[in-house]
Amino acid sequence: MSENTHDILKEAAATAAVTGSLFSTFDIIMLILLLGAAVWWLYSSKKDNKKDEILLSKYSIQ
Repeated sequence: MSENTHDILKEAAATAAVTGSLFSTFDIIMLILLLGAAVWWLYSSKKDNKKDEILLSKYSIQ
């Protein structure tokens, strides 16, 4: 690379590091919503499994 190109890239990287954040507010909100949906799904699936066990425990094979 030429010296001029190297300086431009170096300056752009420094500017991006100072002014830009890694995650935006929208990204953080979407991540929280995704994690919340995953926790809710796991909780509800365990709850449904317990309902099935209760129903099946009333019947026995004779």
